[in-house]
Amino acid sequence: MPKKVYRRKSFERLPNEILIEIFAYLNGVDIINSFSKLNIRFEHLLNTYCRYFDLKSIGKKQFDYIYQSNYFKQCKSLQISDDDHTHDFVNYFFTLNYQLNQLESLSIRNLNFEKNYLFLSQISSFENLVCLRIENICGNSCEQINLPNLNKLILSSCSNFSNWIEVKD
Repeated sequence: MPKKVYRRKSFERLPNEILIEIFAYLNGVDIINSFSKLNIRFEHLLNTYCRYFDLKSIGKKQFDYIYQSNYFKQCKSLQISDDDHTHDFVNYFFTLNYQLNQLESLSIRNLNFEKNYLFLSQISSFENLVCLRIENICGNSCEQINLPNLNKLILSSCSNFSNWIEVKD
């Protein structure tokens, strides 16, 4: 009796439409770690369809690779943190003056207003921002921020919170 030969289906043989659908559910950092430099087709897909980046626990070397490879150009959702693991990362990110005009959702953890003046001075440039989440925010005052498309704002903070928030109709 002849032996059955099983051919393995390669992930690379999947049509672009299925890969794009898969990418929509995954963190851009993980996608880039898995598929960058695989071939020209995957490089094109990464540059065009990586839209969600969770940078809360990413190292500087890994971030610099993603930044220099220009993978953020289609980013729609970004999460960053300024904690012990990613110390001063928010400030570092915004010193790069990366154009994130297309950004719709931004989530930042452990933001210190006194340390992160660069972020605060640039936040109004995110005109397409629909959702802004800032966790563990602390500071004595906050400059006025104008985000015309913002539909959802989530803030958690220290006790000074009620001193500097104002909602206008």
